[in-house]
Amino acid sequence: MAWDELKIEIHKTREDEDRANILYDLSESYYDLADKTVDSAEIYSARTASALKKLELIIIVISCVIIFIIIMLGYDFLHLSRLNKNLNELAYVDTLTGLPNRSYCELMIDEAGIIKKNRPVACFMFDLNNLKTTNDKLGHRVGDKLIISFANCLRHSAPKRMFLGRFGGDEFIGILKDTSEKEVNIFIKTLLDNTEEHNDPPVALDIQVIMPGSLK
Repeated sequence: MAWDELKIEIHKTREDEDRANILYDLSESYYDLADKTVDSAEIYSARTASALKKLELIIIVISCVIIFIIIMLGYDFLHLSRLNKNLNELAYVDTLTGLPNRSYCELMIDEAGIIKKNRPVACFMFDLNNLKTTNDKLGHRVGDKLIISFANCLRHSAPKRMFLGRFGGDEFIGILKDTSEKEVNIFIKTLLDNTEEHNDPPVALDIQVIMPGSLK
């Protein structure tokens, strides 16, 4: 509005030079208003810049807090995952031998389902004889050593792909997939040789093997 008023006065002064004083006063008023406007704009800009810096600082702080929370949640998640893994291992591992326990053996048997004829699978049941007599005469500590010793013989005798587990007090099972009668016989002979070599007196052992189409 001041600028429009000043332009009108300029045109009037061109027609009437006696209005020069009025034009001068209007000019001074206009430029004084312009200076105040610039000052106000600078103050506003400075305040806005300051507010933006504060906002930027707040965003940085919030971002750091969020990152810290994410890291802590990730750490807690990994920690819980490890705990769950350890709990699962404890739930399915026989503490005496380190082999899968009865629960995991039953799980493996359930997952196997019906064995197809064209897939050669051998299922083994190992039964230690006279374990109760050993416990009664020599104590459970010696009986536990006997169980541990046989479990180690199983590990060293079995093919790497063979599943082994402790099914009960003196019973162990084995599942060997994609095998042959020859491989089964070699494994049994190796197991008997190892049990005879590493146990004094030798472990009395019953072995039952079930294969598709045959029962031994």
